[in-house]
Amino acid sequence: MKIFIAISISSILLIACGNKEIKTFKKYTGPMLIGENIFTNYTDSGKVKLRMWAPEQQELESGDRIFPKGIKIDFFEKEVVSSTLTANYATFSKASGIYTVRNDVVIQSKDQQKKLNTEELKWIPKKHRVRIENDKFVRIQTKTEILTGMGLDASEDFRYYKIKKPQGVFATNQP
Repeated sequence: MKIFIAISISSILLIACGNKEIKTFKKYTGPMLIGENIFTNYTDSGKVKLRMWAPEQQELESGDRIFPKGIKIDFFEKEVVSSTLTANYATFSKASGIYTVRNDVVIQSKDQQKKLNTEELKWIPKKHRVRIENDKFVRIQTKTEILTGMGLDASEDFRYYKIKKPQGVFATNQP
């Protein structure tokens, strides 16, 4: 009888162990931190250089940031807003230090009355530059003309810019 009980218990344990499911867990890759209504002032020697607003900012484990509800940046020159950048979506790469803004991107120059429209551009704060890849359309409207093309290299205050592949009709000063 003791042998029968021992065999029965062993059989039950073997059957119970054989049916166990092994669960695996995936590593979490979502945001580590989510902030709402983010306002950031960037200063240099006590002078405001830019102000940034975002309805939502997500910080990832890598230090990268996502702005899924858009971003607005005011650039300052001599303590006055010189230009404003807005977009409906943005990301920041900590490794490269580059912001990529997408979806209805607009840069408005206040004093020069210039307006840029595109669907995607890269803002490089360390170089004070904005860039649009050669395969991306850009439209610039000034007081007197509308310029279009593919790709752009410009200063972040939008005072200087170069359309890489200009397109369309352009006015000239020739008689």
